[in-house]
Amino acid sequence: MTLHAVLELLEQGDPDAALAELDRPAPVPVNDTERLTTRGMVLLAQGRPEEARRCLREAVRRRPTAPATLLNLALAEDRTGHTDRAHRLMRALAARLPDWDEPPLRLAESLRAAGSAAEAEVAYRRVLEINPQRESALIALGGLLILRGQASEARSLLLRCCAIKPDRADAWDTL
Repeated sequence: MTLHAVLELLEQGDPDAALAELDRPAPVPVNDTERLTTRGMVLLAQGRPEEARRCLREAVRRRPTAPATLLNLALAEDRTGHTDRAHRLMRALAARLPDWDEPPLRLAESLRAAGSAAEAEVAYRRVLEINPQRESALIALGGLLILRGQASEARSLLLRCCAIKPDRADAWDTL
């Protein structure tokens, strides 16, 4: 099985099958760094961030790394309590790829989880500058604004989300 097929299993929501396939001997030689990167992604999806972090760090150490790998490493760092390192990686990726909304979204989520609502709000606003239709940012920023007493702006964001994706129950619930 190819690494692409392993990633397809992961995308289909079956990280256990993806890891089992990854552990099978490959019929064609596979680049070890690609295997480490893929293993790290699978382990992260399985909820095993410490193991994922080790794999992804090793992959990054070995060669120039794709932005998605760096973001996965940042997520693993965040989930293992290394939030300062995670935030630095996320900010560096956001600066390097200013049109990619994923790094500031992940930064916002991490900041919000850490109780830094004001910083999270700034990051969510950045996500919406890049992608005004990013549903998760609309909902999360709306929730933060509600907590701050900014009901009118929050309602506008949540209604925008509902217009984009009418079946988002969490947007309707937050309204």
